[in-house]
Amino acid sequence: MMKVMSILINMLIFYFLIGNANADVFETQSFSSEGAELICDYKKSNELVLNVYGETFASKIKVIKSKPHNYNINAKFDYYNLPIYEKFRNILSVNYDFYVENDQVIESSLLDSDLKQVIKDIYKSIKQILKEAHENQKCLSWVF
Repeated sequence: MMKVMSILINMLIFYFLIGNANADVFETQSFSSEGAELICDYKKSNELVLNVYGETFASKIKVIKSKPHNYNINAKFDYYNLPIYEKFRNILSVNYDFYVENDQVIESSLLDSDLKQVIKDIYKSIKQILKEAHENQKCLSWVF
């Protein structure tokens, strides 16, 4: 029984090591106070994930390529009452879903100007960190 468990554990470790070998991970401190991590998984070539950490917030931004030059973007921001490294409580979560076509954020006349600007800033941030990743020879398969 112990031998079977040992084999299963070794197989799981091997699977996770191989799984991570198929992804480019780019980490930077220049983007946020606590850092950012861009993940380009070659198994999911149509998906890009950006995790950003600040002192009192964390965000996960997922970009899904639907067609060439067309992207669905889902951004989730979690805000905390204390710094992340302390015992904290999530006090606010905000989700943004939007669409980019031919490098232009598709806007609705129903959105107020502040929300439009937030969405444009999110997209600009994604492009900025992807440019930085390219300079470090990471995520080269992704170009907006």
